[in-house]
Amino acid sequence: MDTSSIPLTTAAIIIPIFSLFAILLDIPPISWHIRNCNIGSSALILWLIILNTSNFLNALIWPRNNMQGWWKGEGYCDIQVRLLVGGSIGGLPGAVLCIMKALARVLDPKKTIVNASSADRRRRFVMDGLLCFGLPIFFMVVLYVVHSWRYNIVGVSGCDVTLDRSWVTIVLLFIWPPILLLVSCYYACLVIFRLYRYRAQTAGLLHLNKTTRSRFLRLFIMAVFVLLLLFPAQLVQLFTFALDHRQEPFHPYSWSLVHTDWDLAILISSKAVPTPWGKYSWIAEGYVVFAFFGLGCDARDMYRGWLAWLGLGKLFPSLLEKTQHKRSSGSNTWFGSMGSKAKVLFSRKGSADDSV
Repeated sequence: MDTSSIPLTTAAIIIPIFSLFAILLDIPPISWHIRNCNIGSSALILWLIILNTSNFLNALIWPRNNMQGWWKGEGYCDIQVRLLVGGSIGGLPGAVLCIMKALARVLDPKKTIVNASSADRRRRFVMDGLLCFGLPIFFMVVLYVVHSWRYNIVGVSGCDVTLDRSWVTIVLLFIWPPILLLVSCYYACLVIFRLYRYRAQTAGLLHLNKTTRSRFLRLFIMAVFVLLLLFPAQLVQLFTFALDHRQEPFHPYSWSLVHTDWDLAILISSKAVPTPWGKYSWIAEGYVVFAFFGLGCDARDMYRGWLAWLGLGKLFPSLLEKTQHKRSSGSNTWFGSMGSKAKVLFSRKGSADDSV
């Protein structure tokens, strides 16, 4: 069949282009956060890269509605549907919660430890790891309980998980992302409250936790933006599954019924199933991460180091010069300007300098 006669949809053009740029732009921020051992931020960006990679590849593999010529996705979709469930249901909400919880802990004078023991650091590392990676793995495992058949393949969207329409699916999967994000909202409010209540002590608390005002504010505002994008997408997913009457009606859960057609793979035209809003939110969240952590002085120093490592220092000697920061990172960006205005929350005078 001549596939050129089947036109590409707008989504088949937009999604791979913007997903690819989101992936590439998020590589510098994740490199910086991994180097600084920021588990929550690193996990958030890693899951966004994984999810946007699926966006990019799927739109290239199944760009048109020529279902007769589609690849059946053996192996590839088996892995991807599990990553999609783990990343969207546990990975992103867990990472946002990890970030917000860590920021609230930084501003708690009662829990600030000047020299944390190795046991304390190890315990915190394990708890953050469980939240960011253990939780997604758990959802990947319990997926089998409500996994109706192998997978669907939808035009442009690609591999799509199939779930049993019963209350068990809501209890095991869909209810948890909103709960995790509600807890994140609580910690976000707690951060704002502590910024005001301990504004005279904030500079000292940040110093004890080996961070700066600029980094703290950028991380907090970034997490808030991601939360605002992620929460509606998760609610739409929950209510669409629970209330969409175009799908089969809810029925009592049955293990044997769920796993009757386990090896079935169904091909669906993109005209029948529109691209989920969540896929667009992953792209937007990828750009939000870059906006806050890909344009500041930290990022520029890293770019300069990469270029010097490639040998361009001989052509551009300025790459080898050590940068002296006299302004906060990102101070020449809109986000940096917004952050500098927010610094008045840190002290009554609001006049302390900040270096990155």
